[in-house]
Amino acid sequence: MPANSSAIACGLTYKRGEGIREGPLFRAREMEDKWDIDFFDHRLYFSRSWTGDLAIVAEVIQSPGALRISALHSAVTNPGRGDMVIRDVDFLVKAYLFGRETPHSLPAGVPSSEKAIITYSFSLFGRAAAFATYDDTTKIPI
Repeated sequence: MPANSSAIACGLTYKRGEGIREGPLFRAREMEDKWDIDFFDHRLYFSRSWTGDLAIVAEVIQSPGALRISALHSAVTNPGRGDMVIRDVDFLVKAYLFGRETPHSLPAGVPSSEKAIITYSFSLFGRAAAFATYDDTTKIPI
């Protein structure tokens, strides 16, 4: 688990014809890829690709035709930021695991200037961050 992590309940569900296999699921190939993702023992592990720091662990339930994330473990320093961790994981699953171009959510504290949004988006998601919104993106189906 990530150091000093707290559990965050969530209910992200994705329709999927096949289950995900155990092992490495995504590996950064270039500096513009910001995450590595692994799956072992019903857990997705999200690590920062260039430091290797484990940032988030997701509890996964697979059933025929669906993948569900029931809880997240993250070193959230601000207890009110749990919803953003859920939105971030939703984006990582959609973009990195399923290869979909989809918006990611911005926290309310990110200024609405183009430079601030680009800096935030690239530092967190790299080239996978094609566009962003202040809205909740977890309801956007893949």
